[in-house]
Amino acid sequence: MECPACKGNIPEGAKFCPYCGKNISEKMRIRWWALALLAGAFTGAGIFLAYQLFQEKRLWDAQGKETSSSSFEDNLDF
Repeated sequence: MECPACKGNIPEGAKFCPYCGKNISEKMRIRWWALALLAGAFTGAGIFLAYQLFQEKRLWDAQGKETSSSSFEDNLDF
């Protein structure tokens, strides 16, 4: 964990920073976990949206191949 005052590395469960002596309250830990959870949710949503876009592109490409091959066969009138 990182000290909010001096940015020193604090061992988990410490109540005071060993470098600057700042009181590390439970509120800071909860806020850190809330931010980590929020970042994870945004990351998951971004991955899900990227996956959906790739799926949509794959369907779009497959649809384009079907229509282009059928229109090519229709234009073979001699």
